[in-house]
Amino acid sequence: MQIGSKKRLAQVDKIPMKTNIASPITPIKPRKVEWQNLSFSSVSEVKIAQALDRVGVLFFPNCRGRLTTTEGRRNRECDFLICYEGIWAILEVDGEPFHPASRAAEDHKRDGFFLDHGVWVHRFDSNECFKYPDDVVRRFLERLKRSHKFYQ
Repeated sequence: MQIGSKKRLAQVDKIPMKTNIASPITPIKPRKVEWQNLSFSSVSEVKIAQALDRVGVLFFPNCRGRLTTTEGRRNRECDFLICYEGIWAILEVDGEPFHPASRAAEDHKRDGFFLDHGVWVHRFDSNECFKYPDDVVRRFLERLKRSHKFYQ
């Protein structure tokens, strides 16, 4: 490090960041549980990830995307975005702090926004995911195949 470079870095840190959008840049808070360098909100989600891994399914945990809602374009996060035999769907682990029963109506409204984009959402209880993750994943994949055949 050159002499004076600490001073220059301190000056750079004071420069306000400008973006081409009105939203401020905010740091992402770390998740509480990690497995295979992936972050999860709960141990139940880790167990589902392990079950998905055992069957060799492509999945993205706790991913965010932008979609159109009744309030305009918004960011939304799902527990698992899964691709199985070319079919995309979302698996949600309900009952954790992020999905209490009091948020059910809001969660179902959000599910509709994903469905508007052709992505089905399947919800499972967190206790069931914790105790029987392989069974949950098997039923999810069966539902996914049935729903895809139904809408072809």
